[in-house]
Amino acid sequence: MPLRNLLAALRRQNRKLANEPHGILLPNDRLMFFLERARFLASRSDSTFCLVAFEIDYPSPNGPGVQELAEILEERLRITDDKGYLADGRIGVVLPETPAEGAHVVARQVRSRFAEAGGRLAYQVFVYPSDFDLDGMPQDDASADQETATHDEAAAHDGSAVHPMEPLLAAAHPRWKRAVDIAGSAGLIVLSAPLLAAVAVLVKAESPGPVFFVQPRTGHRGRTFRMFKFRSMRQGADAEKAALRSLSEQDGPAFKLTDDPRVTRVGRVLRSTSIDELPQLWNVLRGEMSLVGPRPLPVDEAEGCNTWQRRRLDVVPGLTCIWQVRGRSSVTFAQWVRMDLEYVRSMSLWNDVKILLQTVPSVISRKGAR
Repeated sequence: MPLRNLLAALRRQNRKLANEPHGILLPNDRLMFFLERARFLASRSDSTFCLVAFEIDYPSPNGPGVQELAEILEERLRITDDKGYLADGRIGVVLPETPAEGAHVVARQVRSRFAEAGGRLAYQVFVYPSDFDLDGMPQDDASADQETATHDEAAAHDGSAVHPMEPLLAAAHPRWKRAVDIAGSAGLIVLSAPLLAAVAVLVKAESPGPVFFVQPRTGHRGRTFRMFKFRSMRQGADAEKAALRSLSEQDGPAFKLTDDPRVTRVGRVLRSTSIDELPQLWNVLRGEMSLVGPRPLPVDEAEGCNTWQRRRLDVVPGLTCIWQVRGRSSVTFAQWVRMDLEYVRSMSLWNDVKILLQTVPSVISRKGAR
């Protein structure tokens, strides 16, 4: 029944598009639907797919336009390939089960046909899943949108560039959420200032080393940022992590150890009460984190995630999320990520308020903390 309904919906959509200008091309919302479907199928089958974004270079009144490009695509593409408008006005083509090399072949052939008609065509190839090397991505939503909307002309024409698709699929940070983050983090920093100062003194007095532990974490759209915590371990503890990996009590790429020998006495109290996380309010104020969202993983752990688990990066990471109030350290890594994806699908102001309210008793009871 679901398959028949899907086919019927596609037939209705095709009949609707046939009566519209450039009816060969899907509107943006429909193209994004098929793009998400391709990501879902690629995640399930552990396969690769690509998106090619075409843009007409220096269009002239007498040169070929969108209609001509649409007709070339209709003739060249497979029946399983979807084509339509991207949000920035470019023409996107979804190529299921196609590696980057194959996408470049298609793009060059389309560009060659367009050139024969007297036009110039630039393109970008986006691949999913990417190699996860996203350090070069812009650091805020505005610049990310600009990066998505533009391209390097030389790379587009010689066909050498391959771009990660994850930033295209990730949602922009909602304005209401950013407003709550700024107000909430600023207020909490002011209110907790005496506690922060006292903890800083205790950390410094117990063991040599800095007050704060700063670690690269993987955040929204796969970008890396520096996350702050009160140091709860002896200095240089991060270098000892590899030797303790076999003792981890958490499956998957994440590392959790109840009786971690690196933790100091003050650190045990900070970790059990989650006070060590308070400096992340500064990350929230900077826009690198949110009050509510999936917990950011260290870069090496994020790189160890399966393809479907990377969808947790579609939203800005947070101080607390469903995992903190439901399972915390008592669930498998797969269950943990499923809770994160549940949040991604249901993100709303009311849901954030509920999670924040549920976090308070969870922290007080020290449920699952380690």
